[in-house]
Order: sequence, then C-alpha cells, then structure tokens
Amino acid sequence: MVHPLSVPCIEVTGLAKSYPGAADSIPVLKDVAFRILPGEFVSLLGPSGGGKSTLLNLIAGLELPDEGKVQVEGERPGRDPRIAYMQQKDLLLPWRTVWDNILLGPELRSAAERDRMTAAARRLLAEFGLEAFARAWPAELSGGMRQRAALIRTLLCERPVLLLDEPFGALDAITRGRLQLHLAKVCRDLKKTVLLVTHDVDEALLLSTRIVLLGGPPGRVEEEVPVPPALDEAERLRLRAHVLRRLDALTPEGA
Repeated sequence: MVHPLSVPCIEVTGLAKSYPGAADSIPVLKDVAFRILPGEFVSLLGPSGGGKSTLLNLIAGLELPDEGKVQVEGERPGRDPRIAYMQQKDLLLPWRTVWDNILLGPELRSAAERDRMTAAARRLLAEFGLEAFARAWPAELSGGMRQRAALIRTLLCERPVLLLDEPFGALDAITRGRLQLHLAKVCRDLKKTVLLVTHDVDEALLLSTRIVLLGGPPGRVEEEVPVPPALDEAERLRLRAHVLRRLDALTPEGA
C-alpha cells in the first residue's frame, strides 16, 4: 500500500513552454521536472525571465504546456477547485470594498460555511492590520495594503494547494516579516501545500521545506535544496551563501 504522503500533490514532468517572437518562438521553460508532496512548502528561486510565473500559470491550468505534463493530486489541472492562486498583481475588483473583495470565495459556499468563513475573515483582517479599512475601496489603499487584502482573499478560498507569486513584494520589511510568520503558521496549521515564487533568499529559508533553483532562460530545474526544520544560525548562513552563489552562477551576464 502506498502511503498517501508519498504521493505527490504537485508533479511536473518534462514541461516546456514557448511564446511567439518577432522572428521565431521564444522558449521560456524547457524540460522542467519536480514534485511536491502534500504539506510541503516549496520556494522557487531563479533569475528574472526564467519562467517562474509561467510555471505557476501552467500548474494553475491558466495556460497549456507545449510539452510535458502537470498533475495536481494525480489529475491534470483545469479550473481547479484544489488550487488558490495569488498572482503578482493583487487583482482586487475596484467596484468592491476590501470586505467584499475578500469574501468572494465565501459567497459561493453554503450559509453555514459563509458564517464560519465570515468570522475567519474578520480575524484575518485584524491580524493583517486591515480591520479599519474593511469598507475602503481598493483605490484608497497603498500597494502593500492591497497585497495584504489579496492574500487574505486567497487564504479564505480554503483550497489545499496555494500558488503564491511574490505575495510580499510590495510590503515594507517589518510588515513583510510579520506576514511571513503568519503565513507559515496558517499553512502549517491547515496543512497547506504551497509553491512560492520569490526573489528573497531569506524569505525562502524562513518559510520553506525545500528550495527549487530554476536556471535559464529557458527555465529548467538546476538544483533542489532541502531546508531542515529549526535551522540554527550557522546552518542558515551556510545555506544562504550556497543559494546566493548558485543564483549568481545561474544569472546571465547583464541580467
């Protein structure tokens, strides 16, 4: 009998993707392969233009690969009820208040679930420092506040798989640190499977069980770096130096 935790939650095999160029197609991903087990928190790091956001789009089922395949819990992704995807842009609806934006997911649930999720929404607004802005319009918020609202909306979808594309990129250092810790706790408590795109090595070391280094372009997996739990400072610095060296080697000249 196969133990359920040994079966990948996300499996990417031989993935390739190109886009049309002026003279020829431009390869963005080539022969990408990796797997993520249930409950893992994996960070994806690599040079700009290496196809990280494209990879998330393929896993989410928003785009189709040219070659290879993606499976989420053993099935090809489509309009997938198992995945909540937070893209780089916050994508808040400008005609809805912060409160109405974050309740998009609960609106589709039963009355009993809506009551429970509304209580969770109030709690998350307070924890994320947005309680006083629940009735504000997105245009009235700073970029960082909009990003926080988008993250709350993503968490309230209550999907087992989270795809996060630089969710803390627009935040100041103090707010980013607080939200990183909160995200780690939520994902651990709710047993989420997470794939995070980030350019921040320290963020990846803080949150991840494993770091996948993507080279390119075209993007391809160059190394997977396990991150032990409860890192001591010496080990954290050693891993940080290793990842930074590898990223420097993978980044093309002039990038």
